[in-house]
Amino acid sequence: MTNSCLLKLLPLGIMLGLGCGELSDLAPVPNPPRGYPAAFATPDCAPWDGRALTVVLAESPTDSLDGTYPQLRITVYPRGEAVAGRSFHWPETPEAGAGRRCLVARPCEAAASGEIRFRPTHADTALEGSLVLRFGTGDSVYGGFRAEWRPRQVFCG
Repeated sequence: MTNSCLLKLLPLGIMLGLGCGELSDLAPVPNPPRGYPAAFATPDCAPWDGRALTVVLAESPTDSLDGTYPQLRITVYPRGEAVAGRSFHWPETPEAGAGRRCLVARPCEAAASGEIRFRPTHADTALEGSLVLRFGTGDSVYGGFRAEWRPRQVFCG
């Protein structure tokens, strides 16, 4: 390839490189939890009928909370509107959230403790972050995620 051809391709290479940078909305998902590469987020209800958000991680894409198994479900109860840039920890703050591992449809195993951190992002179509769920059996699940936003109408209360 000649130097003039390389110079013509340089702007394209720079644009592609910038689009895949660490702070980009299109950055690769770092280390998804083993066995759970697919994720989506959806509105939900808190146990006291307040607003909540559920992130579902599964081994393959699904459109339903009761879709593919096994799956992880992390539900957070935000105080305020946005979750981007925020972290939720439990059981230190039990009103913050909860996590479950569902190997089959029922029963699901509740996480003894957990943490989910949402990265600051400008995208309104996905949430990105990392999670750690610790179970009473001594094992844990952890990794990064990019959860596609799936709006749905929920009526809490």
